[in-house]
Amino acid sequence: MTETLLSDLARRQDFIGMGQSDLSSLRSMASLIERELPGVLDGLYRKIRETPRSRAFFTDNAHMERAKEAQLAHWQRIAKARFDEDYVAHVTKIGTTHARIGLEPSFYIGAYGRILVALMHEIIRDDQPRGILKKLSSHSVDDMAGRIESLTKAVLIEIDLTISAYLDGMDQARLRLQEEQTQRAREDQATVETLGQALSALANGDLTLRIADGAVPERLDALRLHFNQAAVTLQKTIHHISNEAVHIGTNATDIGHGADQLSSRTEQQAAAGEEMSAALGQIAGSVKQTAIETRKTEEMVLVAQREAEHADIIRTDTIAAMTAIESSSQEIGGIITIMNEIAFQTNLLALNASVEAARAGDVGRGFAVVAEEVRALSQRSREAAEAIGRLIAQSDAHVRLGVTKVREAGLALQKVMDQVREISSAVTVIASSAQRQSQSIGELNVAMSDLEQTTMQNAGAAEESAEAVKSLVSTADSLAELVSHFAFSDIGHDPASEGTSPPPAEGRGRPGRMIAGEPHLETSS
Repeated sequence: MTETLLSDLARRQDFIGMGQSDLSSLRSMASLIERELPGVLDGLYRKIRETPRSRAFFTDNAHMERAKEAQLAHWQRIAKARFDEDYVAHVTKIGTTHARIGLEPSFYIGAYGRILVALMHEIIRDDQPRGILKKLSSHSVDDMAGRIESLTKAVLIEIDLTISAYLDGMDQARLRLQEEQTQRAREDQATVETLGQALSALANGDLTLRIADGAVPERLDALRLHFNQAAVTLQKTIHHISNEAVHIGTNATDIGHGADQLSSRTEQQAAAGEEMSAALGQIAGSVKQTAIETRKTEEMVLVAQREAEHADIIRTDTIAAMTAIESSSQEIGGIITIMNEIAFQTNLLALNASVEAARAGDVGRGFAVVAEEVRALSQRSREAAEAIGRLIAQSDAHVRLGVTKVREAGLALQKVMDQVREISSAVTVIASSAQRQSQSIGELNVAMSDLEQTTMQNAGAAEESAEAVKSLVSTADSLAELVSHFAFSDIGHDPASEGTSPPPAEGRGRPGRMIAGEPHLETSS
């Protein structure tokens, strides 16, 4: 490889006409190049910093300084005309690096053009005559031209080598890319076939199929993992759906029985509600009639209370009259006492008159008769007064007894009035309570009517629920029938569901199947 590169370099040097004289000319400029090149490179990298597209190839200033130091060392090799294996390897590395990082040749050629022009100026300036001799001789001109020519040849050859390496690197990269694309296309095709078989099995209801590790390229392994995970998830989902379909069917059947019983009981409840509503209607009528009768009783009690109050007034008036009679009897008793005293005095006067008449003899006989009549009249007056006194005493006793009885009757009547008032209050409370009970029973009757209507609606809803449950049972059976077409391997289940899993459907319990290597199906052990 090295000999080929060296022979290629020699061929290029021969074609451009670069010989030993050029090498010697380069060596003669080594000190000038080493002296002037740092400043030239400073100007170049200053321009690189000012240009965003060229600056983007450097991470930072330190990276740029390292590149400048490497370029300075490389130019020292050129100035010393050391075009050996290291030089060729270095130039080739520069070209391939430019191809790898995407540095276009225009930047490289422009940079070398700036270096070459700057060095040419320094060569011309270095070869100008000094002092009083300012005219170049033909020998000096030829020597300067030779030096510029040698430098130009060296720069052009390096540019040629670098661009050739750049183009070779681009060709190799293109070939590698084509090979990678071809390989990717083959791998993609194989992957598509593998996935196609897996998806075909999945479409046919086989959930046991898995793509084995290594069956697809590593860059596409995510597809394998996603498919396997999707198959596992789908298998678990279908398995769960299968179990739940059986559970739904069983539960729906139980719910259907319960709905039928609920419908029957609701109808019975509706009938009982009708009977209760009728009974409440009768009770409401009775309570209403009771309220009416109670109101009448309340009115009668009020009348009795008013009569009792009137009787109490009469009693009071009677007591007052009795008291007046008693007072009059006492006054009559006083008058009778006076009459008795008058009769007694009259009797004494009559007796005295008789005595005087007896003394008078015949002259006083007529007066004695009158005195006797007066005495007799006085005696009858006394007897009548005593009789009247006795009658007055009896009347007074009767009056006092009457007053006592009237007072006792007044007390009894007062108690009766108090009891009548209590009865009136109680009857009023009973009447109000009966009225409220009548209203409450009326409201309860309305509520019972609403409850009866709601119960009938519930009965209809229960019948609809029973029909819906029957439809749900049919749907669960259809779902179980659909799930039975899937094949899946046994999977673990939650211990909490032990004993509740349905019996395996046809096609269940099959071992997992794998796609491995070239696209084909295998049964995993």
